Amino acid sequence: MGKSLVSLRRTIESRGAKQRVKRAKAVSSLIESMEQRRLFNAAPFIAALSATPTPSVEVTFFTLTAHQVRDDGAVTAVNFFQDSNHNGRFDKADAMISGGTAVGSDWSSQPLVNPAAPGALRFFAVAVDNVGRRSAPRSVSVAVQLSGTVNGNPTDLTRADFPGAVFDRGARTWLLIHGRASTPAVLGELVQAVHAVRPADQILTLDWSSLAAATNDLDFSGQDAIRPVGKWAAGALIAYGLPAVQLNLVGHSWGADVADELARSLVASHKGKVQSMVALDAAAHVPKGLGGVRTSYNQDVSVNLRAHASESWDVRASPLGSTQPPGTSSESFDVDFQSLAVPELGHGLVVPAFASLITNSPIFSLDRLTGVDSTPRPWQSNAFDDDDAVIPGGGGTGTVFEAEITADTAGTPLQLQYRDASSSQLVVVTL
Repeated sequence: MGKSLVSLRRTIESRGAKQRVKRAKAVSSLIESMEQRRLFNAAPFIAALSATPTPSVEVTFFTLTAHQVRDDGAVTAVNFFQDSNHNGRFDKADAMISGGTAVGSDWSSQPLVNPAAPGALRFFAVAVDNVGRRSAPRSVSVAVQLSGTVNGNPTDLTRADFPGAVFDRGARTWLLIHGRASTPAVLGELVQAVHAVRPADQILTLDWSSLAAATNDLDFSGQDAIRPVGKWAAGALIAYGLPAVQLNLVGHSWGADVADELARSLVASHKGKVQSMVALDAAAHVPKGLGGVRTSYNQDVSVNLRAHASESWDVRASPLGSTQPPGTSSESFDVDFQSLAVPELGHGLVVPAFASLITNSPIFSLDRLTGVDSTPRPWQSNAFDDDDAVIPGGGGTGTVFEAEITADTAGTPLQLQYRDASSSQLVVVTL
């Protein structure tokens, strides 16, 4: 009986061992087959990735579409990722934001992007097949602007220091605004100057060129767009969440008036004053009826820099400049372009002149404008009148200036003169 049990046990163990070996061989064969299939199976392929529409600040989702996705087996998924670390490359840091839904050979998704940060957003699509192989990523870059329309005309805010970079809510911001019959391109030298002295700050430009356009020299109808454009820009910045206290405005000609209206709207919306504002030869009002075009907006009575900015500078440079801003700014300066045959040309030369001042003259540093440098002002207030004459004792009223600047016909500042705040002596400085 004992021998029979031993024999039976051995038989069972032998059969069990054979079955285990058989199962192991089957598993091994299956693994080998899968590896061979993976080895010889081509990776899936995505022909292209597109995004529609180009979102503005109001858009929180849009459609990503991977086009003509194919595989020699079967595509089981297409996943969409956002370039989370903004390095332009698909890597492990990039977050998956959604899977796609197939419609024919295209796979689409509507990922939520909240908020759609102005700047450039990059997305990737990766397809997966039935054996787990992944396609090479396809990418698309979406330009995002704070854009809209004013009186039916396109108006937008864009990043000027690093075109395509995402707007930064936490950064000190400079917003440069062009004037009549102009575009943001005219402010290129000023963009470079601000970036050179404040590289950590972000620089935006406001493009309202279609509204500021002029059909002829006597077309000043764009004056009536100044207030609506300023209100639109204020609303866009509020919607995006950029604090007024971090905002510094620099406007040229009509752009200075837009800047003041923008700041006025922020104050009216209980967002507070902007950090600083600079008016570069803010344009004088053109009387109603000139050239047959009637306008209702009058910047000569509307502009009030001091009421809307913690610190403000006015730079007067030509007969085209308004007499209003000097009396409403924290500090005002008169620029005389020597030997300029047509004084009105100073209206355009003030832009390169100011770019040179903030780059080369510590007394006009943006640190002083924004309060980073708290060094006391060296000059006596309101010491010069509109005819460049010295006002005895300072303290003049009306169109008065803290200092007089002379520049050449290329817009290069040459000399600065002011009355010393302590001694009242006339000081002349070579720039």
